[in-house]
Amino acid sequence: MGNWLIGHTQRMVIKSSFLIWQPVTSGVPQRWIVGPTLFNIFISDLDDGIKCTLMQFADDTKLSGEVDTSERRATLQEDLDRLEEWADKNLMKFNEDVKGVAPGNTSSRSAAQSGIHLAGEQLCGG
Repeated sequence: MGNWLIGHTQRMVIKSSFLIWQPVTSGVPQRWIVGPTLFNIFISDLDDGIKCTLMQFADDTKLSGEVDTSERRATLQEDLDRLEEWADKNLMKFNEDVKGVAPGNTSSRSAAQSGIHLAGEQLCGG
């Protein structure tokens, strides 16, 4: 991949102002199968130790579990903590605009009382 980068430059545009061209020092060529493959290798350990259901679709990850008992709530919280540790270790963060909780088959009251949190933010209840 290093050879692909030789001679390539890029520049940013901020509020209609063009910055100077700079050499490209890292990256994966767009529309190249290696990009998604490298991403899949990078996140391959994301589900290590996860007990609830973890679904991955490209760059979207969903964790699901019931919170109708204190044991299930604790399991879901432990898995969220594991995901948070993984993100910290890999210098990634969760998109604040899309994380949340859907009550599913549990009553809204039991989900709201669960006190589930991620990255210090209450996702529901408390």
